[in-house]
Amino acid sequence: MNTNKTLSMKNIFTKYAALVIQYRLAVVIVTALITCLALFQAKNIKLIIDMNATLPQSHPYISTTNDVEAIFGSKYVVVVGISPKSGEIYTPAIIDKAKRISAALEKTPGILADNMASITARRAKTISSSAEGIEVRALAEKGPTTQAQADALRVAVNKNPVFMDGVVAKDGKTISVIAEFKEPPKGFRSILDAVNALVEAERDANTRINVGGLPSYLAAIEHYSERMALLLPIAIVVLSLILFAGFRTRQGPVLPLITAMVAVIWGVGVMGAFGIPLDVFNATTPILILAVATGHAVQMLKRFYEEYERLRSGNACAPEVANKRAVVTSLVQVGPVMIAAGVVASLGFFSLIIFEISTVRTFGIFTGIGIFGCTYSGNDPDSSRALHA
Repeated sequence: MNTNKTLSMKNIFTKYAALVIQYRLAVVIVTALITCLALFQAKNIKLIIDMNATLPQSHPYISTTNDVEAIFGSKYVVVVGISPKSGEIYTPAIIDKAKRISAALEKTPGILADNMASITARRAKTISSSAEGIEVRALAEKGPTTQAQADALRVAVNKNPVFMDGVVAKDGKTISVIAEFKEPPKGFRSILDAVNALVEAERDANTRINVGGLPSYLAAIEHYSERMALLLPIAIVVLSLILFAGFRTRQGPVLPLITAMVAVIWGVGVMGAFGIPLDVFNATTPILILAVATGHAVQMLKRFYEEYERLRSGNACAPEVANKRAVVTSLVQVGPVMIAAGVVASLGFFSLIIFEISTVRTFGIFTGIGIFGCTYSGNDPDSSRALHA
């Protein structure tokens, strides 16, 4: 029973290999057309850093945080900290810096100006009592021009503890400007570029100015994630060198990498077609697909070389005949194993779609499609024959 099944499987792969060799031009054209279509769709893919995509949204901590942010805001907050290298912040020079930064931030696109927090902001008020009642006035509407006015501002701030450890350090060494932004359509680096530009104008030898907050973190993630454009070519070069060292032939590096690149393009193309974005978790997935696909293709190519050398030993077969027979034999022997391994690996990654975390689901879909694509292209016997003939 098992022997009959084995023979039947070999017959199927033998017929498949013979058909592909017979219609090799059509196979190459169809594969190239699918790859071009996927490459066209890949232009739609975007890198989107969304912290919610990395968190389980049904968790009570996450859902509560989302509710609080929806009601009160304060999600994408940038903090600009200003510290003199000597002395305290209560000097006309330091307060003027904070005031200029606050004024410039209010004009930055995407800012929620009414939510800005700083002792120099328009909404920063000091409340005091007088013989006539309660007096409310701007805390630093014009900014101090003399040290005496700066000292008076210190007294006013100390009388309003709401400013302490929020926008002013208790030790008087740091003053901060806190600005909230809307979610940027062009990425978080657009926020940081604007903030850093206006902050850079205020830096000098006597003052330290630091920029922090969630947008700073997300902008850094965007920057490092986009390094894939550099890392992927480096990975290709490294794999090429390894393959050449292993095979010592021209097609040794070329054929496995063609298979791998087709798999990467198909995976990225499907994501682009369905509008699935790249994110911080799966930005390096193309390298994973590249490595897995190259490994599958190497197995097929190595077996092809072994069969070709066996058939050519003693000039038993002409090169053309040995070439075709080696393609068929290598596919029959290795093809079923590769397909089984590729399908199991693809299904394993596809199983990640049951995860609640969005970025994990994207990773599973992306990687599964890529590995499934390499299972198809890696078992194309014509790819070995085309360059060896």
